[in-house]
Amino acid sequence: EIITDFGIRLGQIIARIHLGGIMHGDLTTSNVLLRNGNPEMIVFIDFGLAE
Repeated sequence: EIITDFGIRLGQIIARIHLGGIMHGDLTTSNVLLRNGNPEMIVFIDFGLAE
């Protein structure tokens, strides 16, 4: 259940970013962080290749 919820949250964040007209351009596991190790607080970093 934790993995499923995490995947759903990732998809929701990606959808929101895309709806805002931004494409990350380099979305890898290295660019996804958990704030304070909490899987409910997902942070994307390194938007250097974003369009």
